[in-house]
Amino acid sequence: MLYVSVDDNDSIWKAKIEEFNLEGNHVRANKILLDSLSTLLWGAPGGYSIPIYILFDRKGKLLKKNLFEPSSGKKLCKELIELLR
Repeated sequence: MLYVSVDDNDSIWKAKIEEFNLEGNHVRANKILLDSLSTLLWGAPGGYSIPIYILFDRKGKLLKKNLFEPSSGKKLCKELIELLR
């Protein structure tokens, strides 16, 4: 799991990781990464919506954006099974 933060406040960012027990890799997006993700996901730099759940394959190909959120349980499992067939 990779979490990309766009928050510019260290204390809020770290507190949310702890509050929600978010296990995985955490990075903060700089302008270059944010613009690249925005262009990939929405077709233009500067436009983004958070949170967003996206799935890439092992080669880095975007499989799906706007997945169901992790707390959706069975809906997300069904979606992942369909995508990974």
